[in-house]
Amino acid sequence: MLRQILSSVLLAIFAVGQGFGQSLMGIVRDAESGEVLTGANVYLARTTKGASTDLEGRFELTGISSGQQDLIIRFVGYEPKTLAFTWPTPDPLIINLVPRTEELETVTVSASRDWGWKMRFRLFEEAILGSTPSATKCHFVNPELVEVSAENGVLLASASEPILIENQALGYKIELALQHFEQEGDRLSYAGLPRFENLTPENDRQRRRWEKARERAYRGSMQHFLKALATKRLDAEGFEVYAVTWDQLTESWRPLRRMDWNSLCEVSGKGDLLLNSYYSWRVVYTEEPFPEMSVGGTQIPKRPYQTSYLHFQSNEIILSPDGKLYRPELVTEQGYWFFERLAELMPEEYSLASLNTQIIENEQAVSKNGFKLTNSLIPISEIYQGGPPRDGIPALTSPDMFSVSQATYLKSDDYVLGLNYNGEAKAYPIRIMNYHEVVNDRFGDKAVVITYCPLCGSGIGFSREVNEETLSFGVSGLLYQSDVLLYDKQTESLWSQLEMKAISGSESGTPLKPIALELTTWKDWKTQHPNTVVLADDHGFGRDYTQTPYEGYSESNELFFPVQNESHELARKERVLGVQVGNLTTAYAYRDLAKLSQPLKQTLGEYEFTITYHPESQSVTVEAPEEVSYLSLYWFAWHTFHPESSIWKP
Repeated sequence: MLRQILSSVLLAIFAVGQGFGQSLMGIVRDAESGEVLTGANVYLARTTKGASTDLEGRFELTGISSGQQDLIIRFVGYEPKTLAFTWPTPDPLIINLVPRTEELETVTVSASRDWGWKMRFRLFEEAILGSTPSATKCHFVNPELVEVSAENGVLLASASEPILIENQALGYKIELALQHFEQEGDRLSYAGLPRFENLTPENDRQRRRWEKARERAYRGSMQHFLKALATKRLDAEGFEVYAVTWDQLTESWRPLRRMDWNSLCEVSGKGDLLLNSYYSWRVVYTEEPFPEMSVGGTQIPKRPYQTSYLHFQSNEIILSPDGKLYRPELVTEQGYWFFERLAELMPEEYSLASLNTQIIENEQAVSKNGFKLTNSLIPISEIYQGGPPRDGIPALTSPDMFSVSQATYLKSDDYVLGLNYNGEAKAYPIRIMNYHEVVNDRFGDKAVVITYCPLCGSGIGFSREVNEETLSFGVSGLLYQSDVLLYDKQTESLWSQLEMKAISGSESGTPLKPIALELTTWKDWKTQHPNTVVLADDHGFGRDYTQTPYEGYSESNELFFPVQNESHELARKERVLGVQVGNLTTAYAYRDLAKLSQPLKQTLGEYEFTITYHPESQSVTVEAPEEVSYLSLYWFAWHTFHPESSIWKP
């Protein structure tokens, strides 16, 4: 039986912080002469944040987290300095570097170190990087700087200069200031301050691969767990926690009971969390299996779930509101987390969108456009005010409709969003949706909301029946990734059209049930559905529906608001059909579908569907089971929300 593997890893991964968004300024000088030093490297440990001093010896680092931090300063000819400080600090930092009394001796490394050093270095390498598949894609750039020795069965390592490691699995270059390393059998103790730097991807494909690998590395990690604990999202993020005690008879950890959030911690007056350290914790991550791996020549079989243990060496274990331990050295890891180590380590500022905003009950909510952004699943800094206030773009509710013969204001080539649902066919002209964006309607006994975002070119219908209540939606005047944010008038929660769920408020995380709409011409729609009705052209708001408020937007490559995950594989506003089954996504460019002479049969996951392109109306129709969701929109919008999407090629 594999012996219990315990660690006392002191790598300060989880130093305290409370939200990024502040700036740190300072000046670096010669300690003897007082002269300023230009070009000194200053960086914040455990992050990607760094800078060089300017001609006046000054530096500035933005987005600093509150709490205890470690600043590392290096300059050629001077002793490196590590400055531990608590942020925010009232004054700029004055940092004095001491000149080296003599130059470091030049280290001459032979063509190869002796075989003994190589054997010891391999042990050091495995101990530092861990045993996951990512470790095999890590490369030590300057291994010759590492002194590795063995004394009485204890492996010791040191380095006078930072150790450089390229992690091709996650796309980071890591500069590790090793402070201490000691390994004896299964026990490992090391301390160090890592600095992260993003590697430059060779192409979009590699960038997407790194993005997915980073999320995979973060999910289920101790960093992920602590953030989920701090934000009361253990169940939502896939974690189960059990109190355990050591059974001397079976020499194994025996579970006592599953612990809920209230039994795991209590909130202090400052918002910190005091952890219940009376028992050890078994932490099970149910979203991923424990992979098969080899550790020190011992093969560990694959297991259904990733299981880790936390052991506490104090009854005063404090967690900050954003999930960082004040005293990480008082917590010992065992199990899966012990195997991950540096090859899976992510910068301190990395997090999932669902965890980026703290939701501890006593936090004060940020407001935008009159909406309190409590329980936000997305970074509040990425929510933009589009210009109009709440309801400045008026939603329609149970609007007047015309028959085909009454709709004389429409031209044959005007585009409409069409829905044939529950025995009724209705059309919503784009020229009207540009001014209203949201229509609360009914199809027989089914309550439906029709949504359209002019900036993304996206039209989606949703059921208004949510949690056994019929919601009424309005336009918040806010945008996320250039996409409209709706709000419901019952709870004032915000809902993302393209995320298809609530992203803040009491309904945060609640999904919407999508209903696919057809984007086509009025001529095509009324030919298919001669009994259709269509929005009337007067709704009492004095809008001139013959004019567009977005003149030239669809033809321009410019965006009004910043977005993430941009891709240049297609033009920003090239129209695509986005298809999704679970986590699988594919984009079909209209210009590629136009090359087809017959319907296109496709399979995504285990579901088949058929896409038909109609040349006259330049539109598409889809025949698919309800498990397949699809919509027509601009390429930039699809890729922003689905960066992992593939592109179909004829």
